[in-house]
Parts: sequence; structure tokens; C-alpha cells
Amino acid sequence: GLIAAREVSTELAGIARFQEQLGPVKAASVRVASRIANRLKAGHPVADYKSMETCRVIYISVPAGQLRSAVEALLSSGLRLRGKLLVIFGSAADAQLLDSLRKRGASVATLETVNSVWVHSGPRRFKRMLQPDARKLVEVAETNRVHFRAAMAACEAQLPPLAALVFARLRDAGLSARQSRDLNE
Repeated sequence: GLIAAREVSTELAGIARFQEQLGPVKAASVRVASRIANRLKAGHPVADYKSMETCRVIYISVPAGQLRSAVEALLSSGLRLRGKLLVIFGSAADAQLLDSLRKRGASVATLETVNSVWVHSGPRRFKRMLQPDARKLVEVAETNRVHFRAAMAACEAQLPPLAALVFARLRDAGLSARQSRDLNE
């Protein structure tokens, strides 16, 4: 099954046999779920979480700002999560949110893309689901995920000013804007 917003994660294409195994697609409305299923050429729209009762794997692909409310809606739906694998795309899942799913018996995996590298955490059965392709695959243990997120946040905050400084110094050294950009990439 898939719980999604209007736009779905591009990482879905990297899940082995995703299209043929998808099943129910849940979104804010059946109309939105139908559009998503049509765009993916997979799955079928559903109105409620109970339609996902038989799913062994549920993918959650929503914007970071909607993740908490999507998980809370799933938890309050009454859907039995014991034995299900929940795969959360993106970086917004904090430990507390993941623990709330585990307390209900779900296995939880995360997947995000960082500079064309897939970064994942979760059970081995999820790693086996990832299609081998040209991307590198990096596994971060769930217990180390908070450190990984801190490192990514530091990079996001520090790299743009550093890149601007490097660009300016290269220009000061007499390089053209194009040459500076090429060296700065």
C-alpha cells in the first residue's frame, strides 16, 4: 500500500517490483489517490486505511511537514500494524515518530536520496527490496540516524556560505566565473 500526498517520492522507482505489488493508494481524497495511482501506473485508490489490512508493506511518501499528521492518522485509524513493514521516504522521520509505529508492532525503514546516493535504515528485508542500479547504497543504523541527520543539517547550513567564499576567492585569483563554477562543483 501507499500513503501519499500529491507528489510521490522518486525513490519509489527503486523498489523491486513496486508497480506490480502496490495495491491500495491512500491520499487526502479518493480523487487525489486516483491521480497518484494513474501517475504511477500502479495500485488503486482507496478511501480508508482499513483497505490496507492485507498489505505487508506500506510506503509513506508525504512532504516533511505532513509526515507527523500522516503517521498520527495511520495510528488512529485502527489498522493493525503488527508484522507490517512501513517505509518512510525522506528525512523528516524523527526517532519518536518511528518509535510510535514500532510500539504498534510495525517494522520501520527509511529511505532518502543524498547526492544520488540512497541512504536507508531499517530491517534487512527492506534492503533486499531495493533494486540494484547505478546508485550507491549506504546503510545507516537506526541508532545512528540522529547523528546522520545532524551531519546533513550541518552540511546544508555550512556548504552554501563556504561555496560562496570559495567562488569569491577563485574570482579574486583571476579565474573567470565559469572556471570558478567548474572548480566549485
